[in-house]
Formats: sequence, C-alpha cells, structure tokens
Amino acid sequence: MKPNNSPPSPRYGHTAVIYEDSMYIFGGYDKDTFVSNDLYEFNFNTLTWKKVKTKGRYPKDRYHHSAVVYQGSMYIFGGFKCFNELMEYRFGMSAPLLPLPPPSRFSNNFFFISISPATETWSLVNARGTLPRPRWGHKAVVYNDKMYMFGGQDLIKTFDDLYEFCFGRKSLSFVPVVNIHLPPFSLLLLLNRNQHLEEITE
Repeated sequence: MKPNNSPPSPRYGHTAVIYEDSMYIFGGYDKDTFVSNDLYEFNFNTLTWKKVKTKGRYPKDRYHHSAVVYQGSMYIFGGFKCFNELMEYRFGMSAPLLPLPPPSRFSNNFFFISISPATETWSLVNARGTLPRPRWGHKAVVYNDKMYMFGGQDLIKTFDDLYEFCFGRKSLSFVPVVNIHLPPFSLLLLLNRNQHLEEITE
C-alpha cells in the first residue's frame, strides 16, 4: 500500500490501533534516536497520513508502551523513558488536570484518547485501585469491557503479573493467577470467565 503523501519518520516501539477508517500510531523511537510523543493518523480511504494536532496535557515521549481502543477511545499505558504518572488522553472530551507525581524512567501511566475530531485532547485517567509498577514491553488486550495488561519489564526485573482495568468504574486491580510461567512479552492472552489464562500466543 503506497500512501499519497509523506509518512511519519521511520520508527519502532510505537503502537498502532485501528478505529473506523483510520489507523493511529503513537510514540516510538525514530531513526535519529529520538523518542517521540506524536500521534499520526493514516486514512485507509484516502491513503493519506496526517499528524493529529492535540491539546491538553501531552504524555511524555515513550516507546514499548501499549495501546487499545474501547468504545471510540484509545488508551495507552506505560512505556520506556517516561515519568511515573497516571494520565488520560481524550480526543472528544475534556477532563480536569491533576498534579504530576514524582518522575521515573519508566511509566505506569494511563492515557485515554476519545477519537473524535472535535477536541482531540490528552488528559489524565484518575484510576482507582492498585497501579502496576512502571514498565515497558508489556501487552494489553480488551475483553468484556475491561483491559488486561500482562508482563513487561523495568531496569531491574521482568514481570509475569496480570492487571485488570475496568473502563466503567475506572478502577485497576491485580489479578491473581496460579501456576503461571509465561514470557513477559507474550503477544496475546485470552481469559475465560473465571479469569484463568487459557492461551498465550507468541
């Protein structure tokens, strides 16, 4: 597929999600060794790229974070070389700004973006409950109105823990799983109704 205009700079460690007729990529580490916090949209109908002009409190630049789409919104979590903050990024709604927590090289922050061209605003997710430790290289999936995050690492250790974020309650919780010996960079996890890991695909 050849685009009709210039694409973003080559990069890795970014995320890409699909919403309606567009793909959105965020962040990453580019060919000039710069870490970015920019957001680009690729429209499949027009085959064109555009840099999305957003407002609000921008996330810090990052790579190897996670991103999911839920009900017209994009949620990003964690990543490398970020502050330890829990943020929300909304495209279509505004939210009050909250104080920033102390900095960290890794991020356990949440950003939420409501994909609507009306406002395109980043803001902080004021999630209740138990926050995962700052991490990068983890994976996230949406299942039954919840987001599940697994694995990842920081400079000290790799993780094999599982966390659940409830979109409706905006609450985070640790999910205990027995007899789990899985790679921290697994690409997909499927859970049954009893919250047991059924399948991991690398």
